[in-house]
Amino acid sequence: MKSQSPTYQKTLGKGIIEEPDYIIAIGASAGGLEAIHEFFDNMTEVGNYAFVVIQHLSPDYKSLLVELVSKHTRMKVLEAEHNVVLQKRCVYIIPNNKVMTIRQGKVQLVQKALNKAPNTAVDTFLYSLAQDKGPHAIAVILSGTGSDGTRGVEAIKKAGGIVLVQSPESARFDGMPNSAINGGSVDHVLSPADMPAAIVKHIMAHRAAANGNGNENENGNGNGHTSPPTQEELLQEITHLIKLNTGNDFHAYKPATILRRIEKRMMKLELHTLEEYVAYLHQYPDESNTLYKSFLIGVTRFFRDKQAYEVIRTQVLPALVKTKQPGELLKVWVNACSTGEEAYSLAIIFESYLRKHDLQLDVKIFATDLDESAIEYAARGVYPLSIEKDIDKDILEAYFIREGKKYMITPSIRKAVVFARHNVLKDPPFIHNDLVSCRNMLIYMDNSLQQKVLDTLDFSLRVGGFLFLGSSEHLSGLKENYVETEGKWKIFRKVNLKRRHYIEPVYNTGRSYRQVQTTRTEPLLLSNKKQEEHSLVEAFKDLMADEAKYAALYIDSRYEVKDAIGEFTRYLALPERKLNFHLLKMLLPELSVPINISIRKAWKDKKKVTVRAIRVKRADQTVLVNAIIHPYPPDKNPCTLVVMWETPDTSGDELEVKRHHLSPDSQALILELEDELQESRSNLQIAVEGLETANEELQSSNEELLSANEELQSSNEELQSLNEELHTLNTEHQLKIRELIELNDDLNNYFGSTDIGQVFIDGEMRIRKFNPAAIKLINLIDSDIGRPIDHISNNIEHSTLLEDIKHVLRSKKLVEREVKLINRTSALMRIFPYIRSDKKTDGAVITFIDISMIKNLDNIITGIFNSTLNAIIAFKAQRSASNEIADFHVLTANKAADALLAANSEKAAGFSMKYDFQHLCSNGIFQKLVKVVEDNKAFHDECTVTIGETSVTYEMIAVKMMDGIIITYSDITEKKEAERQLHKSYSELLIAKDALKQLNLELEEKVAEGIRANKELEKSNTELQQYAFVASHDLKEPTRKIFIFSNMIKDNYLKDTESKATDLVNRIIKSSQRMMRLIEDLLNYSRLSQNGVFEPVDLTITIREILSDLEVVIDDKKAVVKLENLCKIDGMPGQLRQVFQNLISNALKFSRKDIAPEVHIRAQRVAARTFDAPEDAEGAYCRIEVSDNGIGFHERFLDKIFTLFQRLHTQEQFEGTGIGLAITRKIIEKHGGIITARSTEGVGTTFIIVLPMHQTTVRPV
Repeated sequence: MKSQSPTYQKTLGKGIIEEPDYIIAIGASAGGLEAIHEFFDNMTEVGNYAFVVIQHLSPDYKSLLVELVSKHTRMKVLEAEHNVVLQKRCVYIIPNNKVMTIRQGKVQLVQKALNKAPNTAVDTFLYSLAQDKGPHAIAVILSGTGSDGTRGVEAIKKAGGIVLVQSPESARFDGMPNSAINGGSVDHVLSPADMPAAIVKHIMAHRAAANGNGNENENGNGNGHTSPPTQEELLQEITHLIKLNTGNDFHAYKPATILRRIEKRMMKLELHTLEEYVAYLHQYPDESNTLYKSFLIGVTRFFRDKQAYEVIRTQVLPALVKTKQPGELLKVWVNACSTGEEAYSLAIIFESYLRKHDLQLDVKIFATDLDESAIEYAARGVYPLSIEKDIDKDILEAYFIREGKKYMITPSIRKAVVFARHNVLKDPPFIHNDLVSCRNMLIYMDNSLQQKVLDTLDFSLRVGGFLFLGSSEHLSGLKENYVETEGKWKIFRKVNLKRRHYIEPVYNTGRSYRQVQTTRTEPLLLSNKKQEEHSLVEAFKDLMADEAKYAALYIDSRYEVKDAIGEFTRYLALPERKLNFHLLKMLLPELSVPINISIRKAWKDKKKVTVRAIRVKRADQTVLVNAIIHPYPPDKNPCTLVVMWETPDTSGDELEVKRHHLSPDSQALILELEDELQESRSNLQIAVEGLETANEELQSSNEELLSANEELQSSNEELQSLNEELHTLNTEHQLKIRELIELNDDLNNYFGSTDIGQVFIDGEMRIRKFNPAAIKLINLIDSDIGRPIDHISNNIEHSTLLEDIKHVLRSKKLVEREVKLINRTSALMRIFPYIRSDKKTDGAVITFIDISMIKNLDNIITGIFNSTLNAIIAFKAQRSASNEIADFHVLTANKAADALLAANSEKAAGFSMKYDFQHLCSNGIFQKLVKVVEDNKAFHDECTVTIGETSVTYEMIAVKMMDGIIITYSDITEKKEAERQLHKSYSELLIAKDALKQLNLELEEKVAEGIRANKELEKSNTELQQYAFVASHDLKEPTRKIFIFSNMIKDNYLKDTESKATDLVNRIIKSSQRMMRLIEDLLNYSRLSQNGVFEPVDLTITIREILSDLEVVIDDKKAVVKLENLCKIDGMPGQLRQVFQNLISNALKFSRKDIAPEVHIRAQRVAARTFDAPEDAEGAYCRIEVSDNGIGFHERFLDKIFTLFQRLHTQEQFEGTGIGLAITRKIIEKHGGIITARSTEGVGTTFIIVLPMHQTTVRPV
């Protein structure tokens, strides 16, 4: 039978399902969506594989992942269904409320349990995928928190699959990637964009190997090369290099901690494998020192875990103080003190407690750490302002001194702490301590190193002293020496002096290598007698070991063999697979059970136990083994003595003799009992071994839990370190930077935008800051900041600037004065004291306000005030007790008011209006002036004032000024006389106007008569024209007289006055001018009825003559006139000239404000007399367009503009008679042509004229 290919087809219903060769499982959690999108954006090659996305989803909300992922791939994206067969080139998304696995290529879904357990959906699926697909499984771990996926990728790796993990630096959350990387089962650490290429490359290589193209074997790559080094070997190499270059040994640190720190360095150096990093360490030895410092995680702060320090204050300190006499020394050792916060915290607690209870004890705290830079930092005792959040306010004020942006430890606390660099593993410890603190250091070490450190700490602590560990650390084998004071915060009190015996076991028959640490010192030399006794003891030991086969062992409470002497090899054997010095593992099988029972009995009864005649079968004989188990009191020796020896087994011979005298049944019964006894022994041994195995497994599990707890604490320490860094950066620096940037921007914008010169001076009169406006007043440049201001010259005339600044610094009061500058400008100088937030004066602020314009304006006003011919008087209101205005007193008056006041204006200040100038407030004027002040409304009237024998008429204008008034008196005596003359002239003008009206009526009657008799009008056209000339002449004459007389009145009587009469006369003049233009236009219009002679007219020449006549207007308005392809046509030259003059003049007149007029005149020959006729080079008509960019008009007024006397604008807006376009239309029609216009308001107007090229007859209109 042929083997089935990995890719095969299944028939399901009517369709054929193609199963994929490879299944790629993608696990993600928080922040994974962006990574999934990036992954599929780069998965361009879609081969014979399927994708399964396992994303942590909320079970409470419908997932939109299918729709979101489908936008980033051309493959089908489906939500997985139960029992569906996975197909190639498809992406399957886990449902939000299901747990998914795979079996035989089919998806299996079960309902997700509603509990608070961690989400392990990724691990669950990867386990099943590893079992189902084996080496054809590919796992991808993307962004997320937690550790889901770590165990799953291990299963994938064991099954022969490949594992890819998102690089932590590219992940939004690096929990899942880091956890997977630390598991050691990762093949590639890449960004999501680089993963597809790596997957395709792996699949191609795997297929090539499956087809026989790869010759690799298990132990090599087919080229005779050795396998690459393992991670463990590389870590050993790294720790060796660190020890070589720094002298510090980290081989006993936990690998996970070491790996995390190495990965951070690799990321920073952009190295991808441990091999590359090891090579980098060899090339750059300084990197060893950097890596070594990164291992020293310095997470600390003042009063870390305040509840723990409260236990120190309330329980530990009182207990220690009770054991001390006044004047004695209280010693503390703070190991792994980092930057000193915890050491200072203990010093503060001790000092405050002793002060509170008035105790006279000396306190000395030894604080040590391996990191020399941390020790130097701690010794300075200077910390940032951020410590405020960790320390109570009263402690901060009592034990810290603020200096600028830092806090310094007070000298009394600083003297109590001694900082030193110390390696707890190498250097001698500080001894006889009352309190030893070593918090959160052990969690980074393995068990053996923890035990060594704990032994050192135990040795340094006196009985009755306290040991202070981290919340996740424990005492391990030292528990019997300590009692627990506070379990949560791991504070223990030492109650026993037992030393642990850490001996490197060296087994050599007849010799002991036990080295016991004791608290007393033995003499180095022995007397002769002692030497003799010593020799006798050695001889006795050798004899007993050789002849009686004695052996003695020391074991601890965990059955660990600590020392051995004599012929112990006859009773003990080393384990075969794993080196273990557990006594029961090493004893011969026959001895294990009885010795174990005897040891437990001895420990329970706390007395010596002897066991005899344990039969042991040797190769050549059977011997009896005897044993004595002697437990020592814990305070004398923590170990138990086990002594074993042999005796010959003679019971067999006696038993055989006795058995000969027994009956066969008795002998059979004995044999049966012996067999049952042996079977019971075997069963008992099996049970004991089972219990021991279970106990070992429990101990192993407990150690794993402790190790996991330490790992979690270690991770928590690192996360807390990172959190503290981020918190400090985010809450302090970023906010401060943002505030400073905003403040700096505000100040820069304020300084740059104001014209007020500002200079900031510090308390030593040095320039702190200045703005650009100050440069004009004081000769400053940017480098002057920090220089004394007395070193800088200024532009102030007769300057007392330095004396004024010193005065402000001394008196802390404002100085204000007006100063003149060398360039003759004036400025108001103000010097303010610079007040800090603590209300202390720290310099001065100098401002210079340019008042040159105000001074100039004041001079101008003064000049105008005194130069005007009108009298101007300012009064201040004088109010009664009821706050009503009772009088006005003169404030000031100009020289023109001397005649009005009949006094010198300079001496009039303070005079009363009511009593001194009664002639100014008579006839009810006083009440009107009061109303001006109360209502703030101007008063305008005329008044006649009699001064002496002369009566003068004044125009009086009063306006409010603060709580008073300003009155202007204008002498209008001559003006009033001119008005009387004007009224007289106006009466004459009215008579002329009536005559003009009568004449107009007569003209209208004659026009009506002409309409009724049109035929008669044609016959008498010549007479009518003559009449028009006469009529126009008759109309012009009175109009001209009105114009002339009005100008004479204006020039002779109203020359220097501004009155209503002047305005009326101006209106008469303008009206008479319009009347004359109107009569002229009417005359021109009437002349159009005359028949003329047609002749060739060059429009280019005609229009250029018009432009020459309008040259002044064109230049004034900066107009542009363009001519294009103008024709030569038959026409009446004068009339055609009038047409284009009207159109061009209108274009210039009706132009938009602030926009130069543009006039474009172009012509073309057309075939017909229509406005839209096509162009024809031989056409009989000429179409002329006159376009402008003027104000335009709405086309609904098109017919109106060509009507006689019709206007679209008022006379005030644009001058004109409303006849020009009517004349234009009449001339065009007389030439047999047509005219129209197209216009858009605000854009411009185009007039279109169509005229015959040649005239055959005279065409009257």
